[in-house]
Amino acid sequence: MIQQTLIIDDLPMSLNKLLGMHRMKRADYKKEISAKIGWFCRLQNIQPVKSPVIMQYILTFDVKRKRDYDNYLGGTKYFNDALRDASIIPEDNSEIIQGINMTFNQGDKKQTQLIICELE
Repeated sequence: MIQQTLIIDDLPMSLNKLLGMHRMKRADYKKEISAKIGWFCRLQNIQPVKSPVIMQYILTFDVKRKRDYDNYLGGTKYFNDALRDASIIPEDNSEIIQGINMTFNQGDKKQTQLIICELE
């Protein structure tokens, strides 16, 4: 199994926030996050995958409180789309992304650590 780790200085937007946005603002957010993740991929030398993957999202929050996994899991859609747009994954369907795991951590600053596990 080949692993690559991408560190992003942001968190996926929660599904509740995304659904509450006007569709044009949501489209702007998608473009913004896609450009940001593409930049982080280039900066951290993340290589395109050739096989199916399992995505491990480790979200670190700077404020301690209870959170819903499914709320943030829905928000990872734009992160996965951005990886497709950056040509890190060829598609974001179930043939390529065969699983998504998520863990929450508490820390000094918010960030997303995405471990891309390429299945051979």
